[in-house]
Amino acid sequence: MARTTRLSDGLTEGIAAHVPNGSYLSKAAQRCGVSASGASDWFGAGLGTHPERVQTDLIQRFAESIQGAEAEHEVSADEYLSQHPDWRARMAVPQRRQRDKWGDASTETDQAAAALEVLAGYCGPDAQDLSDHPHPQVQQPLFQPLSDAALAITQELGMRPLTERILARREILRA
Repeated sequence: MARTTRLSDGLTEGIAAHVPNGSYLSKAAQRCGVSASGASDWFGAGLGTHPERVQTDLIQRFAESIQGAEAEHEVSADEYLSQHPDWRARMAVPQRRQRDKWGDASTETDQAAAALEVLAGYCGPDAQDLSDHPHPQVQQPLFQPLSDAALAITQELGMRPLTERILARREILRA
């Protein structure tokens, strides 16, 4: 027996109306009284990717409507950003469209920066030596994973002074 649904053309229009303004499907659906998971299920079924839900004409129209609204938002955002006076905002357009060419590596960069910041605390001139740790058996396990990751990052980025400090710190710990 087919599953009944609350979805209607009116509800589809209501949810899709929020998406061009920047709302994610989940939030647009919640604003219209539909759970995020319910909207996600309808969307997946409309695309034919949901493992259990059947793709009906109504559900397919829902998915197409949401895709159209998302495209409308993207075009609007691209038009705005391409005219923005700040070059960093204008870079958002190619970064989103051609990640392989203009890639937004901010996540990797942020992670690398965080690792280097922590490592700099261990290797910096004012840093407390790990050899002063109250439990000597903890020294190497604390430093080794961080040291290995930071060494790989600094070598990849060609950061020779920091690479040398990492290697020097390893020697201090081995002594």
